Amino acid sequence: MDPMYYRPAAELVSDLKNGKLTSVDVTQAFVDRIRQCNGDINAVVTLDETNALGKARACLLYTSDAADDLLCV
Repeated sequence: MDPMYYRPAAELVSDLKNGKLTSVDVTQAFVDRIRQCNGDINAVVTLDETNALGKARACLLYTSDAADDLLCV
């Protein structure tokens, strides 16, 4: 399977709906990719990793099923 950052958004949404992924999974994957590449391309000025992951975790607490997790993405 391709790394998450190469997958179409529609696939990620489908996996969120089906419970294969959580908002934390998606957020962490993209934060990791930003950290991996940003030194070379300088595309992200400020990365608020703590806040992004905190909001993703809050979605897990807020929602009761995987489909509702989309509300927080």
